[in-house]
Amino acid sequence: ILLEILEKRTHYWDCKIDFAQIDSLGRPIEDSTVQIDVESGERFGIRFQDESGEMRVPIILHFSPTGSVERAICSMMERVWKLKEEKKLLPTLPTWISPIQVRVIPVSEKHLEKAIEIAERISENNIRVDVDDRNETLSKRMRDSQREWIPYVVVIGDREIESNTLSVSIRRESEINKLKKERMSLNDLISKIKLEVSNFPFRRSYVPLRVSERFSFS
Repeated sequence: ILLEILEKRTHYWDCKIDFAQIDSLGRPIEDSTVQIDVESGERFGIRFQDESGEMRVPIILHFSPTGSVERAICSMMERVWKLKEEKKLLPTLPTWISPIQVRVIPVSEKHLEKAIEIAERISENNIRVDVDDRNETLSKRMRDSQREWIPYVVVIGDREIESNTLSVSIRRESEINKLKKERMSLNDLISKIKLEVSNFPFRRSYVPLRVSERFSFS
């Protein structure tokens, strides 16, 4: 804890508390902050009536438990970098904040119907999912999913349909040069992801389920 006492007030606040993280270069990143603001009430003409009926200027509390969006993302990226450097793991964002949490890739056109069926089941459980149905090779679509940092990638082919199991690549458990792959049931995959994202905010995906139907800016 670093405590600094100023000889006189030079800012709009009387007292403030900042929480900082130290980045990989030893520099502080200010995140959460709480400030007791004694000037803004007067500056913006804010008044309230006290118990005796007298009009008073309020003290304003600035309360930002997560800090700015940019600083929060910066902290996440610092954590990602440390995992990459120290544990040689693939960089990945937390599953709950990843724009797409699961990507389903059909091996060929004949597997597309099953891939969409699986994606819809996943989506029903409040998990953001899409289907890469583009006319590209399987290896190209796998590379793109890694480039986009998709946490879970499911490949659907003949074997998966016949065995009723999924081939799943799990990014956060993968090493830089080696993807972690597991075979599991659809229910097990859903349960695994729901456990990861429990108690975190959720928003549905705003892009089409099928990747081929999206705008491309490349």
